[in-house]
Amino acid sequence: MKIIIFTYDRYDSITTSEYFKNHEHIVLCHDKNMKRKYLEHGRVYGELIATNEPKGLANNRNYALSLMEEGEWAMFISDDLINVYRYKYYNQASYDVIPESIDANKSFNETIDSDTLLKISQEEINYCEGNNIYLSGYASNENGFFLKKKKRNWSLVDGRCILVKKSNLQFDENTQLVDDYSFTALNLSTFGKVNINQWVIPKCKRYTKGAYGSIEKRMNQKLKECKYLVEKYPDLIRYADKPNHVKGSHIKFRFNKNPMQKSLFC
Repeated sequence: MKIIIFTYDRYDSITTSEYFKNHEHIVLCHDKNMKRKYLEHGRVYGELIATNEPKGLANNRNYALSLMEEGEWAMFISDDLINVYRYKYYNQASYDVIPESIDANKSFNETIDSDTLLKISQEEINYCEGNNIYLSGYASNENGFFLKKKKRNWSLVDGRCILVKKSNLQFDENTQLVDDYSFTALNLSTFGKVNINQWVIPKCKRYTKGAYGSIEKRMNQKLKECKYLVEKYPDLIRYADKPNHVKGSHIKFRFNKNPMQKSLFC
């Protein structure tokens, strides 16, 4: 399994490479000038590659796919990792749903190192191989109330840390900000399911200096991309209101097929 970190303009603040410093990994930036800055700041511990792709995460995701062999798995992970947490009874649990007797909101506080994350990731890959799944990931939030069930097969595979099996699928370069929504939708429409282990939480800084910057700076492009996905995948994706967010800037997956649209799974 390859480990590939995606970074843009965080040459003085990248954190994920250090987390994996005891493991071979690749760090993708966009151009030679950026590569020089990363080397000057000394925060990269793996192989640093300037892809010469245009700015945009989906562009470099597809470059990463080009480094893989057909059927090979890779971990794609963000550059701003703070730490990785898991359910504190992860190894002892004989159940797949956290019982009511345990306060889930206070139970995701065990930090794990890179060795443990990679061990869990290999277990997830083994599960996927046995179930014809090509995309896997981890919890998209830190709210234990929503993480009681260990596995989900129909939901967003959050792009901060994903496991990808190389196939003929490509990331949609019309979605540079919400590439995880579009790639999840593509996998659901192609294979009928994904895999999410909700008992592991990769916590990242998010929306800090670098990459596409703050939510405000991203907003116009995000509105455009959300509209694109709602129109492209009406059976799978819908608009959703979110407090303190601009209308039309938040989307989510439908739990049921939309009866007003042609089914993708006839």
